[in-house]
This record gives sequence, structure tokens and C-alpha cells, in this order.
Amino acid sequence: PTLQKSGVLSQNPANRKYRLGAKVLHWAWVFEETLNLGHVGLPIMEELRAATGETISLYIVQGQHRMCIAWLRSPHAMVYETPPGEPMPLHCGAGGKVLLAHLDQPQKEEALRPERLVSFTDKSVTDRTKIEQELERIREQGYAMSFGEFVKGTVAIAAPVINARGEVVAAISVSGPSTRIDDAVSRSFVVSIVDAARKLSMELGNRADSANT
Repeated sequence: PTLQKSGVLSQNPANRKYRLGAKVLHWAWVFEETLNLGHVGLPIMEELRAATGETISLYIVQGQHRMCIAWLRSPHAMVYETPPGEPMPLHCGAGGKVLLAHLDQPQKEEALRPERLVSFTDKSVTDRTKIEQELERIREQGYAMSFGEFVKGTVAIAAPVINARGEVVAAISVSGPSTRIDDAVSRSFVVSIVDAARKLSMELGNRADSANT
């Protein structure tokens, strides 16, 4: 059966009865970890917002997109809103690039198909070679930056959140308008965002010395 081949069901060879397969168990685990992320992440996100004064978002991979699962609004009047549940690109924006940089090869190949590399602003990078080069830099330095790639006039800095198995399961980001966050300010946020990602990784069971690898 199709459900058996896809891992949704498995069959006991002795009594020929079906039970839930490994894929469903994996889905359940992902759902539980996502709920846990939002719960344990909130105090850390609040600390990061207090430190930067900007909007804080938590993203996960959803299919070939990223999705915001938690969001804290900046106290400033001018903000960029990232509504939870809305599909957003992986190749544009700091949060998306952090997630894209750590996908396994099959997922990455699917995400980098030419038809998916859509331009949203004049700052969007859609050349695969350039994207791959930037992803390598992100893996090396442990964070990503973006300047108006998804929404014009918006700046974001993001870092990876790593679970107990060493897997990148989310990206935590700081974002705001370029009128407040210039190059110098964005770089001053790096230590805070990387530290917040490390703390959240530790809450998920990742060792402190491996959260930035």
C-alpha cells in the first residue's frame, strides 16, 4: 500500500496487522518539539528584545518555506510584522538563510530549484552560486544578516537553534527598519543574537560548547 511505502503505516509480518509507522512518529516528535520551542523560547526572546529594542522572531522549516512560530513586537512605532504561520522564503532573509544553510542535501536541492529562487526586492539574491557561497559563510560564522532581501528597507540578523541531537531546528532573528538598524548597529546585535540562540539550544538539551558549531 502507498501508506506503507511512505512510512505512514507499518505491517506486523506475524499477524498482518497495521500500526502507525516511523513517519507518523516523526511528525509527532516534530510537532512536540515545535511546541516546546515556542514555550521555552519566549523568555529568551523577551531578553533579546530588551537588549536590542527590535522585533524578535522564531522560524522553523515548513516544507520548502520557513514559518514564524513565535513573534515579539518591537516597542517602536515603526516595525516589520512577521505573522506566525505565514509561508516565507528560505533563500531571502536572515532567518531563512540560516535554516537553508543547515538543511540536508536533498532538502537543499529542492529548496534551490530555479523556480523557487524568486526575487522579492532589488536586494534579493537568486543566483545559486552566490547563494551557496553565502550559505557556506553562514555555517562558518554562525549567523546570517540580510539587508532588504525579502522586504525593502528591512534589516535582520539571525542565528541557528540546535537541539540535543545537534540538528538545527529553528532560527531566532532580530529585525527592524534600516532607518534604525544600519551596518554598525546590525553588527552590534550579533553577540546578543548568537547568545540567545545558544541559550535556546541549551534549553533543548544542546551542550553550550556545541551551540555555535
